[in-house]
Amino acid sequence: MIGYIKGFIQYIGKGYIVINVNDIGYKVEIGERTIDSLVQSSNIELYIYPESSERSSRLFGFLDQKSLNLFELLLTVNGIGPKGALNILSNSNADELSMAIDKGDTNFLASIPSLGKKMAERMILDLKGKIDLTQSGSVWSSVRSALINLNYSNSEVDSIYDIFQNKYSDIKDTSEAIKLAILLLNDSKKYE
Repeated sequence: MIGYIKGFIQYIGKGYIVINVNDIGYKVEIGERTIDSLVQSSNIELYIYPESSERSSRLFGFLDQKSLNLFELLLTVNGIGPKGALNILSNSNADELSMAIDKGDTNFLASIPSLGKKMAERMILDLKGKIDLTQSGSVWSSVRSALINLNYSNSEVDSIYDIFQNKYSDIKDTSEAIKLAILLLNDSKKYE
């Protein structure tokens, strides 16, 4: 079983990428939100959920372990398959989704495209209390992973940690946090 892939992005398609690992291309389905942040030929590391059936084998990829864990939990809800779970994670970040489920926020969940109120209620019923919210408090791990995947070095990313935590620790939206972190990195390069 494949649980993790590290390589470079050979091709970006609609709903998937091809990752080249030692001249072998792996087609990995990922969320549209993630695809929008990727650059062809850049390095990438993904946590993988493999799915096999009699007809096909598919790989679903996630930038961090937290998203993969939440994806696997979503699959335990009756009526949600891999494509549906990927759609849910593509339209909300893992922190927002975890908090909404924990708080029983059906309005937020029902606002996710193709989810609906009944499925939102079922998700809350099936998953409430099963999500480890200690993984959801900070977006830094997702930001760090995204910056590394955008070819920033570990030392560059680690150099802005304190500033990021002091200024932006209250931000819960991962994509906004990534943008702010990139601005911090660009500002720090000006003064080198």
